[in-house]
Amino acid sequence: PTETKVTSIFRLHPQDGQLVFTVQFCSHDIPYGENFRVHESVVFKAGPSSGVETEQWVEVLWIASLPWTHGVLKSIIEQKSKADGLGTRVVNAIKKSAS
Repeated sequence: PTETKVTSIFRLHPQDGQLVFTVQFCSHDIPYGENFRVHESVVFKAGPSSGVETEQWVEVLWIASLPWTHGVLKSIIEQKSKADGLGTRVVNAIKKSAS
């Protein structure tokens, strides 16, 4: 779906020389959305010049197994979750507004 209801937890954790942004969310309106959580982390740190570098990670945490007949969906869900993550959208929005 183009839109879905989600429950999310956002964290900003300042550390020496970097800022860590994490989000974990559950999509309620998609098939088997209650079975997994998407956990994304983005680290912002000063670049070698005056810019900012980012590192991003996305992982899918399985809370409940899929039915054995739907096992092939696991890799599809993980692939789509990692390809179009919220962290990527945040980084792209920041880059666009800074340019």
